Amino acid sequence: FRCTLVNIVSPIDFFVHDAAFVPEFERMHAELQTVCKTVYEPLDPDQVVVGGMYAGHFAQDSLWYR
Repeated sequence: FRCTLVNIVSPIDFFVHDAAFVPEFERMHAELQTVCKTVYEPLDPDQVVVGGMYAGHFAQDSLWYR
């Protein structure tokens, strides 16, 4: 299958997306940015539960990631 490199850490540590789904990944990433900007609430470590859904803000690019 065709793939798109999305993150390269080293020659043996990298992430790809199936190229057929890149438009959907981009749409979901844009939606994540919108949602996180409007509903962001900091969590205390004791609020984090296994299986919960969380996003983190990456300071270097000011974007949210799941």
